[in-house]
Amino acid sequence: MSWRMYLNLTSTANLLGMMNRKSLIDNSLQEVADALGVELIREYMPHDHEYELRIRLAQIPAPHGFTMRIYDNYLSWKVELHLDVFTAPLIGSMQERFLERKIGLEPYLDLARAKNNHFHFAVNGGTKGIETTEDWNEIDFVLAKSYFSEESEFSSLSAVILDFMCIVLFLIIEDTEWTEADETGKVEGLESLELVRKYERSRYNRALCLKYYGFLCRGCGDKLEEKYGPVGANVIHVHHIVPVSLMSGSYQLNPIKDLIPLCPNCHNIVHRSNPPMPIEELNALTRFETTTQIQ
Repeated sequence: MSWRMYLNLTSTANLLGMMNRKSLIDNSLQEVADALGVELIREYMPHDHEYELRIRLAQIPAPHGFTMRIYDNYLSWKVELHLDVFTAPLIGSMQERFLERKIGLEPYLDLARAKNNHFHFAVNGGTKGIETTEDWNEIDFVLAKSYFSEESEFSSLSAVILDFMCIVLFLIIEDTEWTEADETGKVEGLESLELVRKYERSRYNRALCLKYYGFLCRGCGDKLEEKYGPVGANVIHVHHIVPVSLMSGSYQLNPIKDLIPLCPNCHNIVHRSNPPMPIEELNALTRFETTTQIQ
């Protein structure tokens, strides 16, 4: 084989590898976008750039929004928040929502700290986080998550972006845009003045719950995609371990401790009694043993 032919083959292999990598990154980003019901605009950077790509919410175009810069460090993904030039109104509304919702934000911050290797969230260049009496002028938010194999590389990417996005969206999206019923027709969070009770944040909580547990039923061990094929992919119910009817108007729901994925059959069984059957009792009936580690 000639040296020129070897270089051409190597160049082709590198190009195919880059295309495959972009496809896997796109899949990870689309997973997050689908889970949260948002559209993400992606821009890949040149090969010699300090960060690999940046993404932006299509709903908040430049120069009034922000981008998330994605760094591929050695065996680690890092996500940084970078605000646009004209973002004073956005920062002001984020501070207002923080003051209104800071109790509800705590579970998301706690999960991000627990699930990632690096967590930094502060305002105005301070070291005391976001607790300040001053007006917010700038926001520093960085998450980083390590991975230890090729198999976990891109699932780690979607996990860190999901944690990042849930916190940012919680501070910028109005409640009414994020009110959504769960699988049983009940809903979670803060009560609104409507004919039916509606609760905020169900989309975030469902997405974080499923990213943590996956789509395996924690009641019986079934994964509906394995049972029914592609038509069963991503089909799962998310069960409230604490019944929605017992939540007060400001209940501080933790999407890992208070929610669990159940197949429709198991979800029906646990609701055959009032209050619902404990998951441990369901596991005893199905003889399914489960352990879960933070991803």
